[in-house]
Amino acid sequence: LDFPAPAGTLIRDPDAANIFEIRGPTSEVRISKLTLDGGRVEGDPPVRGHVQLCGILAQGPYSYEKGPTGPLIKNLHIERCFIQNCHGRGIALYACEEALIENCTIRDTSDEAIDFDHFTTGSIARHNHIARSLVGVELNDASACLIEQNDFLACQTGINLCAGASSPVSMKRTSSPAISSSRPVATPFKWPPAPPKTPSRAM
Repeated sequence: LDFPAPAGTLIRDPDAANIFEIRGPTSEVRISKLTLDGGRVEGDPPVRGHVQLCGILAQGPYSYEKGPTGPLIKNLHIERCFIQNCHGRGIALYACEEALIENCTIRDTSDEAIDFDHFTTGSIARHNHIARSLVGVELNDASACLIEQNDFLACQTGINLCAGASSPVSMKRTSSPAISSSRPVATPFKWPPAPPKTPSRAM
């Protein structure tokens, strides 16, 4: 270490590996019918791994100041996978376009189960089963994404829209049974909202 740390301090390796990692301009990738186990066990401290120790991390080229700096990762399909016990996210997408996450089961993650993050656009999370994760689905600086027909069990938050998530983002028919949280869960909605109805007058 570059500086002393008190005994018992938790230390996270900033270069800790993800199970799958996709970087740079990439297209037409399919990940299907795999079981991914991040190795987290009962009693491990709930330290959020962010972009380390994820099940799947896909990151296209971008900078916070300039936005995308090259072609986005396009048409990444993740389907029918079982992902569990990750210290980081289950699936995290940065600067991706037209990704599809469908029919996956993700459980027991210290961070978000599914994360549509910076400059991800036109992507879908559909028919996924998510349990015992900090957040079911997070959209952070993402746009034109669709979250539909997923279910969340015992997550702290079902769907989280962070600052920077831009419209249109659509969420519909998403259920949240038995969510153990004092924080409100996002109510499913559709963008744009329907205009208010004008009451009719009898003539």
